[in-house]
Amino acid sequence: MARGWNYGAKPIIPSLSPDTLDEMVDAYRRIRVAVYSEATRSPSSDAIQHADSQRAFREFVTGLCADANLSSYADNSPESRQRLWRHIWTKIRYAGIRAEGASEEIEDTSEIFDDALSFCDKEWDVVFDKKNKSTKNGSRSVNEPNLLLSGPTARQYFERTGRFSGLSYYRNISKLMRTIKIAKALADFSRKNPNSAAIEFLSGGISSKNVWPIFRRITAEQDYLSSITALHLMMDLGYEVMKPDRVMARAFFQLGWLGQIVKLPTGITEADIIPNSGGDEPEDVEDEERPGSRYHYIHPTIARPIVDLSRLIAARVRKEDLESDIGWCTYNKLREFDIFMVKYGQQPEPKLGLQRNLSAETPYAAFRSRPAAG
Repeated sequence: MARGWNYGAKPIIPSLSPDTLDEMVDAYRRIRVAVYSEATRSPSSDAIQHADSQRAFREFVTGLCADANLSSYADNSPESRQRLWRHIWTKIRYAGIRAEGASEEIEDTSEIFDDALSFCDKEWDVVFDKKNKSTKNGSRSVNEPNLLLSGPTARQYFERTGRFSGLSYYRNISKLMRTIKIAKALADFSRKNPNSAAIEFLSGGISSKNVWPIFRRITAEQDYLSSITALHLMMDLGYEVMKPDRVMARAFFQLGWLGQIVKLPTGITEADIIPNSGGDEPEDVEDEERPGSRYHYIHPTIARPIVDLSRLIAARVRKEDLESDIGWCTYNKLREFDIFMVKYGQQPEPKLGLQRNLSAETPYAAFRSRPAAG
């Protein structure tokens, strides 16, 4: 459950001058150019391979931005509800692991997890002890419920047998419990509200412009998702928010933007905001696992201002400039902002055309000042 969030409509960050916002827009544009021109080029790439990588990355970006469209969930058709369900369960899988690993996990388990109604069956019943046990999730320890009993399919999931034999995925009980809970809630909503638009399952009828009340409903009221996962879901559905994950927090800190929108303690370091940020760490963690510091990147003290400033930058940057910079842009400037800013600092994903992690070569901080003219 999200705690400490401000759900008001107005940005909670200090007012920034037009010149300051223009400097931020300029930095973003240069990062965007670098991602498209350089992250798609490996040291061994020839011109044809580079062009192929750029084509793959452009298709990836335009596809994500086109999919982030609330009209796709504005009716009561089974297809709209299925699309919504897929967004929900895949975002749960993304939480806590790297994007590339999550993509592989989703590809392996889609045939099973796409069937929301199956999670309402006793085959997926799970009973666990209230006393947690410590397990491993990648490189870190996680407190997980201690499993006592489970239905046949749930047992196969935990033992990697039957339908799950040979598949690659994290056997995270908390994620599975969230998945089952939401699947049952969605089935109940569909039964009781057959004529309602699919998106109303999440919005409760709140206008799409009121993103923070919708966020509150998903997290604090219904307790469907943790805060960062909820923002990830809302972003990909088409709401005017973005995902303030560890990569984005690192970018904002190194660029000096975070210090302009949050009153940070004297001497605070990147490692204070993003613990173990220099290592091979997961991209995100669940709220329930977060450290207590109010300056940890998941804490609303940091996360909400990052969302607010991202919205301001996306609103201010001109579509004509984005198109001029690399020859194309999408209609969804905020979703595009999230993609380019994050992909500058993530590990290579060759399937998407991304051959290099540019931040490992040149940190975001290099974009803090504009290059000298001439």
